[in-house]
Amino acid sequence: MAHTVRARINLRRGAVTDAEADARIAHALAAEHQWSELLPFTSSHLANALLEADAVEEAGRVLEVPDRAAAMSVADYVESLGLLHLAQASPAVALEHFLTCSRILAARGGVDAPGVMPWRSRAAAALVAMGDRSRAATFAREELALAEASGVAGSVTVARTALGVAVGGPEGLRLLGGAVTDAQASPRVLVRIQALTELGSLVRRSGQPRAARPHLAHALDLARRQGATRLGDRARAELLAAGGRPRREALTGTEALTASERRIAELAADGLTNQQIAAQLYVSTRTVATHLTHIYQKLRIGGREDVGGAMGRQNLRPL
Repeated sequence: MAHTVRARINLRRGAVTDAEADARIAHALAAEHQWSELLPFTSSHLANALLEADAVEEAGRVLEVPDRAAAMSVADYVESLGLLHLAQASPAVALEHFLTCSRILAARGGVDAPGVMPWRSRAAAALVAMGDRSRAATFAREELALAEASGVAGSVTVARTALGVAVGGPEGLRLLGGAVTDAQASPRVLVRIQALTELGSLVRRSGQPRAARPHLAHALDLARRQGATRLGDRARAELLAAGGRPRREALTGTEALTASERRIAELAADGLTNQQIAAQLYVSTRTVATHLTHIYQKLRIGGREDVGGAMGRQNLRPL
């Protein structure tokens, strides 16, 4: 439960690699102990992190839970299915899942608040992909009103971004500019990246490619630092379309580490042995050894004794 909650918090604050690492542990534990009531939640959190990392196929496999019928009564799980179908370019199916989320929340007396589940902005994204911008704007306006009433800055930014994308034109530019300004005060980095990317995209399409580049370059830089590959790929494509020249992605250093590699590197830097790391992460010692080999290569270090320095921390216990 602790790993599940921490995965959710990490994803909210934009730490995609950390969210994926926690979600993997939570999902493995729930599966190992056959905790069927928790599996829809752990699969949802892991799938959401994987989707942000652009691992769409793996996210689909994770959402193949044993008791699908029971899972379909869990709003978090259904929302993840919607996000999966949106990533798979099936917006009509995604829309139905997001609308199902609203029905589940209503039937169970759940709180219909954007800060809990922004199903309206999700539905708006699906409708934009379907070409129905008018209906998308209606959903986004409803969510913006709820978000502003709640006073939660991150939720306001999400709704304002969704509405800006839906309406486009001068009003869209105004809304997206406001979303970017709002996002500066929010700890939700993914929300900031999304707002910057959508603003840059609309500015570019309005005939101002030079003005679009700073927004898109900033979005790309943030995405790479957070491990948000999905958003990073979108920002990079828009930056190229705007005539920008994004720097090459890191092939070495800490930015090149996957979520699993980062987690193992951190534990190794804390002084844990391979056996202790394997026990904590519920993997084999052989898997740990393989990951460490890749870690040494990416960090360009000679061995375990150098991991702490490369990760910018001191070993807490003797190796």
